[in-house]
Amino acid sequence: MEQPSSSATEIVETVEICAAPFPQQFTQGTKTVLVKKHSKFEKLNGFAVGEMKKDATRKIIFRGYGEACEKCVSCVEVFKRKYLLGKLHQWTEIAFSRSTVVHPPEVEGGASTAIEKTLPTIFILLSKDPFPDALQTDSMQTSDDVDVSLFDKVVKSEKKRQFDQTRSFKRKTENVNKWRRQMKDSKKSYAEKKGKSEAPVAKKQEAS
Repeated sequence: MEQPSSSATEIVETVEICAAPFPQQFTQGTKTVLVKKHSKFEKLNGFAVGEMKKDATRKIIFRGYGEACEKCVSCVEVFKRKYLLGKLHQWTEIAFSRSTVVHPPEVEGGASTAIEKTLPTIFILLSKDPFPDALQTDSMQTSDDVDVSLFDKVVKSEKKRQFDQTRSFKRKTENVNKWRRQMKDSKKSYAEKKGKSEAPVAKKQEAS
């Protein structure tokens, strides 16, 4: 579970990461490279290459969730180009983690609002050894393959769903009329000046 530190007046997001959707024989004792939105390829791939150079290391897992899914795929592609010690066998799976976003109360003494959502989470297992024939799936490939765009639609669809969720929450909490056009600053300034200029006229008429 990942939870950033935050004060009571800030929005807090807690992410409960799902388990890697691979058989235990591939996950037990296997190092995982955690790819985040702002991670640097050089640092992650430096660690991964160092691990995979060891004779005792037969496999490694790359993982990214939410907006980091696409970056995770790119990171693996960069790693495969840099790894020159032999062919790698790849197994890619998509799962979903759970995120809870807590918004602070809008008024003092009010209740906080919690919103739960799912986050697409991509797991990419790279192995020096071929996977058993009994486990073969369409989501497996080798390091010679370059087409890893099968999951772009999943990521984009989830981003749109999250955007719609956030927009719906803002409308409920802020009572925003989506059909009402916002007044431009120039019009606001003109309306304020007009109101001030009409005020003395109204007072003069009352006096007469």
